[in-house]
Amino acid sequence: EKKIQNLFLSAFLFGLALWTRTSSLFAIPIFLCYKWKQFPAWFGVVFLVIGYWFFNLYRYYGTAFYFPDLGAMSNRPEWLAIIHKPWYRYLYDLFYLSPLFLGALFSGWKPETRLFWIWILSFIIPFSLLLHTNKLGLEDRYLLSAYPAMAVLTAYGLKNIQKVVPKYFFLVIAGAGSLWSLRLA
Repeated sequence: EKKIQNLFLSAFLFGLALWTRTSSLFAIPIFLCYKWKQFPAWFGVVFLVIGYWFFNLYRYYGTAFYFPDLGAMSNRPEWLAIIHKPWYRYLYDLFYLSPLFLGALFSGWKPETRLFWIWILSFIIPFSLLLHTNKLGLEDRYLLSAYPAMAVLTAYGLKNIQKVVPKYFFLVIAGAGSLWSLRLA
């Protein structure tokens, strides 16, 4: 927020994130700062970065938010029924795939972790709402954009756990969680 080049870098990186995963739109609350005068400049840079991509999607497919799997999914209602789950199942899957993410629960709500919690919630809350309004059959992959924040919070949480748990026990827990994730991968 102090340097203009950081503002442009942030906007450029957010634009690239939208190129790779459109659900990154949910991350806009992370970039809202108390300096509202800078937000139009930030949004302008984002618009320049994503404009080319979304314009070409619109020109070719007739919609800026084209998803290649939509056509195939509309012909497979049984597949939609299989992958459509209650919102809490996606959170369960997140911790099932990587049990070490449970360490995030011990990271606290300190100033250095607050932004990461906002990052995670800015995906989980809209995602949960979409599950009840969208019959598309949202998948776990929609939460991928929240994984980096989960990893950082997990690191903070594991540091906090390590302060109160004996080192040997901590290493066994961390090793078992890592092996579990690797086995599933």
